[in-house]
Amino acid sequence: MNLVFIVYLLGLVEKANVTLGVVTILSFSLVGLILLVKGIGARDISKDTQEAFTLWAKRFATTGVVTGLLFTLVPTKEISYAMLAAYGVEEIVTNDRVQELGGKSLDLLEKTLDEYLAEKKED
Repeated sequence: MNLVFIVYLLGLVEKANVTLGVVTILSFSLVGLILLVKGIGARDISKDTQEAFTLWAKRFATTGVVTGLLFTLVPTKEISYAMLAAYGVEEIVTNDRVQELGGKSLDLLEKTLDEYLAEKKED
């Protein structure tokens, strides 16, 4: 049941990554729109409104930068599955039973190769 929950969480990570990308794009679009309105109507807009536009532009720019960084740092679905697979392989490799089986397999392989090479020298 734990693996099912992990796969579900990986799906949520992908949705979070998409959401972060959308918020980043919207934030920077709003900054551009605010600066455009502020620049075009500079004479018609009161000083208080200009200060409010500047304040909101800074807020949206900060939001865009933060979500952009998070968007970059949150792994994609493919990378998440690769990380899960790497973790699984690491757990298998460090398992004592697998180590014991690997040691026995290596001993059998060496013994068989030694016998084969001894036969080859005799021929």
